[in-house]
Amino acid sequence: GGRPLSVLDIPELEGAEMPQPHEFLSATQKDGTQLQAKEIYAETWKWLKDVGVSSKVPSPLIERYAMSCARWIQCEEVTSKLGFLSKHPTTGKP
Repeated sequence: GGRPLSVLDIPELEGAEMPQPHEFLSATQKDGTQLQAKEIYAETWKWLKDVGVSSKVPSPLIERYAMSCARWIQCEEVTSKLGFLSKHPTTGKP
Protein backbone atom coordinates (compact mmCIF):
# COMPACT_ATOMS: atom_id res chain seq x y z
CA GLY A 1 0.00 0.00 0.00
CA GLY A 2 0.87 3.64 0.05
CA ARG A 3 0.83 4.06 3.82
CA PRO A 4 3.99 5.34 5.42
CA LEU A 5 5.75 2.73 7.54
CA SER A 6 6.16 3.37 11.23
CA VAL A 7 9.54 2.51 12.70
CA LEU A 8 9.56 1.01 16.18
CA ASP A 9 12.15 2.39 18.55
CA ILE A 10 13.39 -0.75 20.29
CA PRO A 11 16.18 -0.12 22.78
CA GLU A 12 19.35 -2.14 22.43
CA LEU A 13 19.58 -4.83 25.06
CA GLU A 14 22.70 -6.63 26.11
CA GLY A 15 23.01 -10.28 25.22
CA ALA A 16 22.02 -12.72 27.89
CA GLU A 17 22.55 -16.39 28.51
CA MET A 18 20.08 -18.75 26.94
CA PRO A 19 16.98 -19.14 29.13
CA GLN A 20 16.51 -22.74 30.23
CA PRO A 21 13.80 -24.44 28.19
CA HIS A 22 10.97 -26.27 29.94
CA GLU A 23 11.49 -29.97 30.59
CA PHE A 24 8.54 -31.03 28.42
CA LEU A 25 10.65 -30.10 25.38
CA SER A 26 12.75 -33.22 25.99
CA ALA A 27 10.05 -35.51 27.39
CA THR A 28 10.24 -39.23 26.77
CA GLN A 29 7.70 -40.20 24.14
CA LYS A 30 5.40 -43.22 24.17
CA ASP A 31 7.78 -45.12 21.86
CA GLY A 32 10.69 -44.51 24.26
CA THR A 33 12.47 -41.83 22.22
CA GLN A 34 13.30 -38.34 23.42
CA LEU A 35 11.46 -35.39 21.90
CA GLN A 36 13.97 -33.27 19.94
CA ALA A 37 12.47 -29.90 20.83
CA LYS A 38 15.14 -29.06 23.43
CA GLU A 39 17.93 -29.38 20.84
CA ILE A 40 15.94 -27.35 18.31
CA TYR A 41 15.37 -24.70 20.99
CA ALA A 42 19.12 -24.47 21.72
CA GLU A 43 20.06 -24.34 18.01
CA THR A 44 17.45 -21.66 17.31
CA TRP A 45 18.47 -19.54 20.29
CA LYS A 46 22.15 -19.79 19.28
CA TRP A 47 21.29 -18.69 15.72
CA LEU A 48 19.22 -15.77 17.02
CA LYS A 49 22.12 -14.77 19.28
CA ASP A 50 24.61 -15.03 16.38
CA VAL A 51 22.52 -12.66 14.26
CA GLY A 52 22.05 -10.32 17.23
CA VAL A 53 18.32 -10.61 17.88
CA SER A 54 18.09 -13.13 20.74
CA SER A 55 17.09 -10.42 23.21
CA LYS A 56 14.18 -9.35 21.00
CA VAL A 57 12.50 -12.75 20.66
CA PRO A 58 10.61 -14.04 23.71
CA SER A 59 11.72 -17.49 24.86
CA PRO A 60 8.13 -18.89 24.93
CA LEU A 61 7.94 -18.12 21.21
CA ILE A 62 11.16 -20.07 20.62
CA GLU A 63 9.74 -22.95 22.68
CA ARG A 64 6.58 -23.05 20.55
CA TYR A 65 8.65 -23.02 17.37
CA ALA A 66 10.89 -25.81 18.68
CA MET A 67 7.90 -27.92 19.72
CA SER A 68 6.26 -27.46 16.30
CA CYS A 69 9.46 -28.47 14.51
CA ALA A 70 9.98 -31.49 16.77
CA ARG A 71 6.40 -32.71 16.21
CA TRP A 72 6.80 -32.19 12.46
CA ILE A 73 10.00 -34.28 12.47
CA GLN A 74 8.27 -36.93 14.57
CA CYS A 75 5.33 -37.08 12.13
CA GLU A 76 7.67 -37.34 9.14
CA GLU A 77 9.58 -40.21 10.80
CA VAL A 78 6.35 -42.12 11.52
CA THR A 79 5.12 -41.52 7.96
CA SER A 80 8.43 -42.81 6.57
CA LYS A 81 8.28 -45.86 8.84
CA LEU A 82 4.60 -46.78 8.52
CA GLY A 83 3.43 -44.99 5.40
CA PHE A 84 0.23 -43.01 5.26
CA LEU A 85 -2.35 -44.40 7.66
CA SER A 86 -5.49 -43.03 6.03
CA LYS A 87 -7.67 -44.88 3.56
CA HIS A 88 -10.37 -43.73 1.20
CA PRO A 89 -13.75 -44.37 2.86
CA THR A 90 -15.34 -46.16 -0.13
CA THR A 91 -12.46 -47.75 -2.04
CA GLY A 92 -10.23 -48.58 0.92
CA LYS A 93 -7.17 -47.40 -1.01
CA PRO A 94 -4.57 -45.14 0.59
